[in-house]
Amino acid sequence: MGDSSCALISETFLDGGYVSQFRHKGSVLEVVRGLGQEDFEVLLGLAGAAFRSMKDSANSLSYAEALEKEVGKVRAATAAAAASAACTLEGDLRTEFRIKEAEYKRSGFEKDAEVADLRRELDKVKGASAAAEAGLQAARGQLGEADRLAWEKYSAIISDAKAQHEKILFQKEASYKEEIRERIAQAEAQHAASFKEIKELYTKEAERLRKENDKALVSSEKGKTGEKEFDELCAEHTGWGPLLNTSKETAAADRRGTIRGCICLFELKNYSEIVGTDQVVKFVRDMAHNKEAALGVFISLHTNIAKKGERYIHVEWSDDSQMLIYVNTFYKHNIADTLAFIDSCVGTALRVYKAASASSHVNNDLAVALQSRIDLAKDLIQRELLRITGIMSGLKQNNTAVVDLLTKQYVAMNLEMTSAKEGLRAMVEALLGREEQVESKADSSSLETVVPGKKRAKKGSKLNVE
Repeated sequence: MGDSSCALISETFLDGGYVSQFRHKGSVLEVVRGLGQEDFEVLLGLAGAAFRSMKDSANSLSYAEALEKEVGKVRAATAAAAASAACTLEGDLRTEFRIKEAEYKRSGFEKDAEVADLRRELDKVKGASAAAEAGLQAARGQLGEADRLAWEKYSAIISDAKAQHEKILFQKEASYKEEIRERIAQAEAQHAASFKEIKELYTKEAERLRKENDKALVSSEKGKTGEKEFDELCAEHTGWGPLLNTSKETAAADRRGTIRGCICLFELKNYSEIVGTDQVVKFVRDMAHNKEAALGVFISLHTNIAKKGERYIHVEWSDDSQMLIYVNTFYKHNIADTLAFIDSCVGTALRVYKAASASSHVNNDLAVALQSRIDLAKDLIQRELLRITGIMSGLKQNNTAVVDLLTKQYVAMNLEMTSAKEGLRAMVEALLGREEQVESKADSSSLETVVPGKKRAKKGSKLNVE
């Protein structure tokens, strides 16, 4: 500690620096405001040096004048230091501003480039959407054409059946009209007496012919195919080319082929009872394993397929947009029509499969839009295919009904003719008394049971009805 006349009161070393206390009458706040530690030390050094210089020059100047000059010098030095610091700070701020400005411009250029890229991607997406829309329009056109062709084929078959039916009726009517007109009076009495017997015989005969007709339809179809292998049937009725036998491979179905660029798998079941759901599950699993196949066909040759027997042909879609066709009782239906139906589904299955595959390579929003359109197309296609299979089943039923009608009419006419001839023979016997000769002629002229349009069956042979 110093005495009362000394300016320095105390000095302490703290945290690597000195903390000093001075006693003075005037405030030095404005002098040291804004000065750092080093600047303050410089200021003290200058002030001390100036004061010592002033004391040395005390002979020529008074103490007050020297002190005032030194204070002015200190103030000038302080102002110069402050001006230099301000200039340095301004230069630093300008440099930082130019750096920030350059970074902002560079960021703006990058943003513009990114916006241009996004616009180009948007143009590509719009082009893909337009192509998908064009594909859907083409699919609708093909479905409409298929519907028109199926309807024309159906109308032509019905017209041919009606024309054939009318022709047979006209021929029989012309053949029997004169003979019936001449003998109707003679046969009327006997017809009344034997009406009940004829009715019972007609019922039994119609039932027998119906059973034989159903059996003949199945056996005839099998006879035509000769129990051929599925590959031979495809070679005979289609232009698919050879099918690869993959029945010994794992998860590969029974047959594999490429039809007009579409990979197809065929599962064949030669069961004597209903095909179980486990086989259907295995078929679906095989299709999922072979994701490159756009069409899968499950065929039961003799029986129905479990949970797929509501219709002759059942159509579904897999999770990977693969078309799945299930065919019940293959040999009980027209084989050529069935294979033609499968062939007509090849192009549709391939287009839907390609569209679904393309939707997985676009962004999420467009993928959702394309998938919704594909699902709509699959629903429409499935409805149209079910309608076509209904038409095919209707054609078969109508054909069977026409055959039954012709057979019943012929049997009824044959019974009436037989009854009329029996009455005529009895009348001739009663009038002429030549029983043996008349019997011989009557026996030789008796009618055989032959279906119209067919050759007479040999004795002991079964009636063949198509």
